[in-house]
Amino acid sequence: MSDIENMDRTDLSKAEDAVKATQSNVENTVEAAKDNIEGKVETAKENLGNTVEAAKDKLQDMPSVEDAIERAKNKLPNVTPIPPSLHAQATAHELKSRLEWGEPALTILDARDRSAYDECHIKGSMLASLEEFEAGNKFNMSSERDIYIYGATDAETATAANILRQAGFSQVAELKGGLADWTSIGGATEGLATQGHSPAASERNVVSRLQEFSQQKAHEKSLQK
Repeated sequence: MSDIENMDRTDLSKAEDAVKATQSNVENTVEAAKDNIEGKVETAKENLGNTVEAAKDKLQDMPSVEDAIERAKNKLPNVTPIPPSLHAQATAHELKSRLEWGEPALTILDARDRSAYDECHIKGSMLASLEEFEAGNKFNMSSERDIYIYGATDAETATAANILRQAGFSQVAELKGGLADWTSIGGATEGLATQGHSPAASERNVVSRLQEFSQQKAHEKSLQK
């Protein structure tokens, strides 16, 4: 065999080895790439699964549509006021609010003497002197009817209210401040001295009436404490 033939075989063998090495490198690179891709796919799947689970948890924690509406309603201000309820110690604002919002199921009694009543009294009130109470005059009223009573002083008011309660009337309110407090807030009056009466702001517009109502509700809360 000539030297040329030996060189050709040697070169051919080296070429074959180089091809095999290249193939091996390619295969290793492909396998590594496949492993890398598969790992990334698994990681992506895991992250996606965690994201879905987190979203499910948040959805479960979210309130229903009904709950959301109810919460929104509770946050809204009370723009439809209701008349205050009767208190044993009542204010002029309480009585005025009930009358202005059209609540007729109440009676107002004036426990002063007739001359004071004739001079000026709360519009719609009835004269009922202490002497009439003590004589047992129960009037033609239900024992459960709401009654607001006032006298010349808070002490006289309290005395008259206690006589009414002892007579069996269960819904009796002492109008604190009496006629003076009533007129100070522009409450309607009648009698010989009522000419030239200037109506309060609340008698002229709804905004002022709502402001008075808000003040009364604050006072009611203080009475309940």
